[in-house]
Amino acid sequence: MLITSDNGQTNAGGVAGGNLNGISSISPSDIERIEILKDASATAMYGSRGANGVVLITTKRGKAGKSSITFDSYFGVQEVTKKLDVLDGQTFANYMNEFSLESGLPVDARYIIPPLRTPSKPTISRTTQG
Repeated sequence: MLITSDNGQTNAGGVAGGNLNGISSISPSDIERIEILKDASATAMYGSRGANGVVLITTKRGKAGKSSITFDSYFGVQEVTKKLDVLDGQTFANYMNEFSLESGLPVDARYIIPPLRTPSKPTISRTTQG
């Protein structure tokens, strides 16, 4: 898979229509070596796209002989250690408006709360036909 400096791929490796970030799809444990090509060696192979340098990442390959399977796993738990009390949006806007008025500052338009409109209930009238 060739990944260019703008993260575009010229060969998606058999994935049709996939929008993959090639670097993030490589597991660090699969990397065998990393080579940095600069100057003429990069431009000789990749033309103008290699003008700023080329990073070659070689992944590990299978070896002849006995088969082996490696499994890597990670599990994590996150917990909030201290939950902070915060204001809801309307209370914060009211606080900012009061602060502005008490400080002699103009009220910030971002904190103006439009009045709530109560929906009108439809009236149902029954007429009798006789």
